Amino acid sequence: FFYVTASGHRVKDYGIPAGTYTFKVRDFGAEWRYRVRHQPTLKLESSGSAVHLVAYRMGRIFGKVWGMTLDNTLIPLSWVKVTAGSEIGFSMDGNYTLDIDDGTYQLIFSLPGYSEEIINCTVAGSDKIERDITLNPI
Repeated sequence: FFYVTASGHRVKDYGIPAGTYTFKVRDFGAEWRYRVRHQPTLKLESSGSAVHLVAYRMGRIFGKVWGMTLDNTLIPLSWVKVTAGSEIGFSMDGNYTLDIDDGTYQLIFSLPGYSEEIINCTVAGSDKIERDITLNPI
């Protein structure tokens, strides 16, 4: 078995020596996002060691961001920055989605030329919560 280094060199894999290793598992998933809440470790004592990961499905906040025009019509807004805690997303054609952990969040919607709007939202487990909002021009 070989693996390839960042520089493109092939290196023969002789196996990982015995020891304890800590590794990071990034969020994963397509339809739903999953997160491993605790950093896993692997203790290798002999061949045949295994790692068991517990992944939690994240909650989802989604919705539509509308903009009020000067002639009082609504249009879907793109590139609205949507922030919930440390998670940041942007709207496209008015639609936004944030995959986040359990908790209570202030959703902050901001776009230059429009007033910033803040709404409170609580996510429990793998809730799907829809929150539509209208931003007004300044």
